[in-house]
Amino acid sequence: RVRSEKRAVVHSDGRQLHHRPLTTFPLHVPLTGPPFEVHHYEQVDDHERPRRGSLDHFRTLERENAEREQKRHLQLAKVLSFSSGAGMVAWNKFASLWLLSIGITPAQTGTLKSVGLIAKAISQPVWAALVDVRICGRINPRLGAVSNHIATIISTVVSLLVMEVLRRWGPSATFSSILLLRTVWAFANSGGMLVDAMVVQMAHRTEEGYGKQRLWGSISWGLMSLVAGMLIDVYGLGFVFTYTWISRMTLVGVVTLAALETMRVESQHHRD
Repeated sequence: RVRSEKRAVVHSDGRQLHHRPLTTFPLHVPLTGPPFEVHHYEQVDDHERPRRGSLDHFRTLERENAEREQKRHLQLAKVLSFSSGAGMVAWNKFASLWLLSIGITPAQTGTLKSVGLIAKAISQPVWAALVDVRICGRINPRLGAVSNHIATIISTVVSLLVMEVLRRWGPSATFSSILLLRTVWAFANSGGMLVDAMVVQMAHRTEEGYGKQRLWGSISWGLMSLVAGMLIDVYGLGFVFTYTWISRMTLVGVVTLAALETMRVESQHHRD
């Protein structure tokens, strides 16, 4: 059995003092029974604690708000990475099968793939330069902080429109026409790179860092590849386009939420 000895202490001006344990030592009862312990307490004045409205109280609230805001940003960064990975799965994994199904030879399919990669290598630095110039910020200063978000939405929507043209007229088009459409699509399709830049910015100077956010892109790539493959087995190769539309429009929605959140934070900083 353990017994703690506590006594209420009242200051001369009527203020009650708190107790804090200092030391603990065993005290043996001389008669019978096991030893018990007596705790000694130091006296801490109520005024030593941060009171509501004090500077320490405001600092505590500010720190807690910053931690909640950072947690919300990191959760949004994970959703962005997951959505970006899911949007790229179907075409990258199964486009070759669709091209072969409309009469494109394996050699021509390889040519289309190679030209697409070369076009991406050229277009992605161009998109990055456009974001750095912040053209939207020159039109409206409030949009300067979300230039990357706007570029991502434009890139994603334009690539979807070009993909729809390929879907409708690809089976009856010549190889040269498909090659042109594939090149234009590759130039427009830089949303994944722009999303990565957003995630890097959101994870900057956080304990988790970029890697734990990008991990969700890898999880999405593996998981949604399985899902997309199963759906294509059920609905046919044409479902490649349906899946891509659904997943990339979901990405556009998430990027829009991220843009609104960024604008809210920027306006709050300006008010402060």
